[in-house]
Formats: sequence, structure tokens, C-alpha cells
Amino acid sequence: MTSVESLMKESKIEIDDVRWYLTILQIQKMIHLQQNPFELAQYIYSKTLEAELYEMEQRYIDRLQEDWNNRRIDEAAVREILYQINREKKARSERRIGRNLLSKKK
Repeated sequence: MTSVESLMKESKIEIDDVRWYLTILQIQKMIHLQQNPFELAQYIYSKTLEAELYEMEQRYIDRLQEDWNNRRIDEAAVREILYQINREKKARSERRIGRNLLSKKK
């Protein structure tokens, strides 16, 4: 069986690229929370943000692998996520944030 990490290697995606992608998702979440300053303060104060950031990239890869193993997602879904990560990797190399990711509604 193919693993998420082998698809990452095939796509030339490193753990740092996953961290960058998840950082963009975290920004998206915080922008949404900005509409309610009390919720944003609670999110930071309760250490929820800290917990989410702790080893987020490895936990994300592990969760993807678990979802794939348990057939909640398939290889095509994993490849689509890796495609999005690669797009953000390219945008990062151009010193910008991909507009498509930040414009999505969550």
C-alpha cells in the first residue's frame, strides 16, 4: 500500500512545506475569528492555538494516513491535498501567499 509519505516524496513535498500550508490554514481560521474578538482571545488564552500548533505538520500527516488506512479518504483525495500544498510551496518561493487558499470559506 502506498503511504502519504511516499506520495509526498513523489511530489517533492517536505515536512516544512506541510507546515507552511497548515500555517496558511491557521491564518484563515484566525481571520475568521477576528470577526469576534472575544472568541479570538479565548482561542489564544485557552491554549487551543498552542495545542494546534504543536507538531501540527506530523499530526496532520499521521491523520491523513489514518484516514486513508480507514478508507475515509482515498489516494485521489490525498493527491489533491498534496497538490494544494505544492501550490502554496510555489507561492512561498515567490514570497507570496496563494490567493485561492485564503479566499476559501471555512
